[in-house]
Amino acid sequence: MDPWLVFLIIFVFVVIVIVIASLRRKGQKKEPRRAVHTYLEHGDYVSAGRMHLQQKKEEEAASLYFQIPPDKKPLYESMILQQLGAQSAQLFWIKTGRRLERSSPEHAKIAYLLAGAHFDAVKMFIDRNNPTDAIEIVKHIQVSHQESTVRRLSQYAFNRGKYTIAADLLRAIGLVDEGDAILAVAAHEFGAIERPEIAATMYDSVGRQDLVGESQEHRGEQALSQGKIEEAKVAFEEAVKAYD
Repeated sequence: MDPWLVFLIIFVFVVIVIVIASLRRKGQKKEPRRAVHTYLEHGDYVSAGRMHLQQKKEEEAASLYFQIPPDKKPLYESMILQQLGAQSAQLFWIKTGRRLERSSPEHAKIAYLLAGAHFDAVKMFIDRNNPTDAIEIVKHIQVSHQESTVRRLSQYAFNRGKYTIAADLLRAIGLVDEGDAILAVAAHEFGAIERPEIAATMYDSVGRQDLVGESQEHRGEQALSQGKIEEAKVAFEEAVKAYD
């Protein structure tokens, strides 16, 4: 047999092997997709989610969780714990929460709570100026860790100028005096930066009517110097009420 014919046969054989291997790889890639689709069609969310995790598609697994019926969620949560283990499952939910903070804070909150990451959940609501949800979560922190966690969160809020939230967090767990102290400090700061109207509100919330009066007087004088007669009138009236 001529050498060129032998070469041609070998070449054709190699090409056929490559084509077959390529087709098999494509088939293997399509097979999991078909399987996930089949599971979803039959309402088998747990198996679909498990397949996502086995394929390292954690975002898809997390996304599916928020699409399934409420009565199916506990089984799905158990599957994630079983599939990943306690530590990795916690990390899975924390990463999900951080990814969803901007697009869906409610889903992010659920993810954080599934991870037991109360600090991250409250911090998110502090950043969003949502004290109601922040305080609601604080009340569910384990008692043994509650005070230390809330103090850290209050400091976080205070450092970002969210003084009222910082105070409300402390008050929510019974640290009323410390909450009042934060507002008093904040009122002093606002007074120092020429924001007497805010200082007056904060002094009022801690029962310092004498300082409320002073702040309103300052506000009135400031308004007069700027030619804001009506605002000055209101401020002086509020000062009189505070002193009475």
